[in-house]
Parts: sequence; structure tokens; C-alpha cells
Amino acid sequence: MGSKKEYTGPADAFDRYDAGIDRVEDVARKGAANPYTSGNGWMASYLGKQGDVAIRLGSDVLEQFLAEHDTERPVSHGAVMKDFALVPDAIVADPEQLAAVLRRAHAHVDRPPQK
Repeated sequence: MGSKKEYTGPADAFDRYDAGIDRVEDVARKGAANPYTSGNGWMASYLGKQGDVAIRLGSDVLEQFLAEHDTERPVSHGAVMKDFALVPDAIVADPEQLAAVLRRAHAHVDRPPQK
């Protein structure tokens, strides 16, 4: 598990991300300079260099989340991350709300893959 001193983005973003993760049972932050959570071999969430939090959701709920929260998919190295959604700052600022969306992301990645 990485530490705050290795993350080069905003310190308050790191603290908010950790506060949400701390409220989710059996989920731990990984990564040093690039904090993230994962399950079943899939990245479920990450904290970007600018302090943005993104979560992975299934296609069945991703579009709904994007519309409901008036947010968008993150872009990394010039490519749109099609399975992810940026989490609005208002949700990230509230540890309980952030924990709820992190649980949704982990419920998605922890499902067995479809055959």
C-alpha cells in the first residue's frame, strides 16, 4: 500500500479517497504514486494525478450513473476509459457517499465473468 508522500496530486484528494475506502469492508488502497482499489484482478477505482476519483461500473449502470450525476468518463493518456466514470466532487467530499459508490464498483468487479 502506498503512502500519501508518494502521491504527487493534491493531498486533500488523497485523504478524501482514503476516507471513503476506509468505510468499505475488505477493500484496501493499493499503489504508491497511483492509488487504486481492485478486486478479482480488475481495477475498481483510482485516484488521478489531478485529484479526480474514477470508478468502474458495468455497462448496465454506467450510463445511468453518468446521466444521474452529470459526469463523464475519464481520459487517461489521451484515451477515454470506457468502463469508468468520474465521481463528482460532492460525492468524493462525503466519505459515506464515496464509500457507497466504491461498493458499487467493487460489486461489479467482484462478479464472476460471464461465459
